Amino acid sequence: MAENLAENGDRVILIHVQPPKADHTSKQLFEDAGSPLVPLEEFREINFSKQYGLKYDPEVLDILDTVSRTKGAKVVAKVY
Repeated sequence: MAENLAENGDRVILIHVQPPKADHTSKQLFEDAGSPLVPLEEFREINFSKQYGLKYDPEVLDILDTVSRTKGAKVVAKVY
């Protein structure tokens, strides 16, 4: 599935939009502009998901991890 998603050197940006009523510790800090770009490795960490109140889709993370490893693409995430 990831074969045609990216090429070597590409940047893939995952945009995760929280519902308006989401209550997480960093929401007020990044409410207007979203979080800074976060590397995939940090995005996958349990502390990051708790800090932003995220629920991950394992299939999406697996695809992004595959693209990063096999295609050499840089994967980053931004949370709004």
